[in-house]
Amino acid sequence: MQVENFKQTYDCSSKVFLGDKIFQTRENRKCLKEKGIKIYGKPMGRPPKNDSQTAGQKYRDKKEASKRNHVESKFGQAKRGYGLNNIMVRLPETSESWINAILFVMNLAKLLQVAKKWKDSFMLLSKNLKTAIKNLVRLKLFACT
Repeated sequence: MQVENFKQTYDCSSKVFLGDKIFQTRENRKCLKEKGIKIYGKPMGRPPKNDSQTAGQKYRDKKEASKRNHVESKFGQAKRGYGLNNIMVRLPETSESWINAILFVMNLAKLLQVAKKWKDSFMLLSKNLKTAIKNLVRLKLFACT
């Protein structure tokens, strides 16, 4: 389902699957193989007695699998630093709202880091945004309350 959602959103198919072991089932592997998507992770079954991969192939596979670490670290940051682990609400809609709010704040924090690094570019962008919003308000295409 996620592969199809990706294809609909970006109008292209993913070339690589980087997922947790829990998603690397036989059924998922078969589906990904049919679609021509490479899976980075340990192969199923017993490890072979003699390894036929070259050192370069092993290095490349390990490097690709390590790309998932960045995503996992962001989940850890959200849980420890922003309280994603401590959401205790009853309704699923409220839970979803809390999760979205936490992710929004994390994105704002990242945007502030980028803004500090590229101060001049953001000043120009904010000036252009203000001008665009004023024009939209003037043309009554954007309501400002």
